[in-house]
Amino acid sequence: MSRYATESDVLVAGTTEVEIEAWGSIDIEINRPTSKRIVTLLDVIYAPGFLANIIYADRILTAGLDINLRLKEVVYKDTNLLFYRIKKKGGHWIVGTKVVIP
Repeated sequence: MSRYATESDVLVAGTTEVEIEAWGSIDIEINRPTSKRIVTLLDVIYAPGFLANIIYADRILTAGLDINLRLKEVVYKDTNLLFYRIKKKGGHWIVGTKVVIP
């Protein structure tokens, strides 16, 4: 954990506000074409009242990656080589397969 949240730290989804308890980083395992890889996400929030995990697409794009939902993949912008595949489940796009607890 990097820091505890303040009273003004809330997650807003539609008309619902959920209190954020803490900010930090987390490791997730992603599926690569021929292997699995551990990726560390920075500045993530812990909001136990929120029922989904969300990755802000702009952070993926500013990290030098590009998202292609039609092909269900994330690629490196400069080479267009595959970084990892994503899955669609219901109306959500799935990035990590599981959280890695050190």
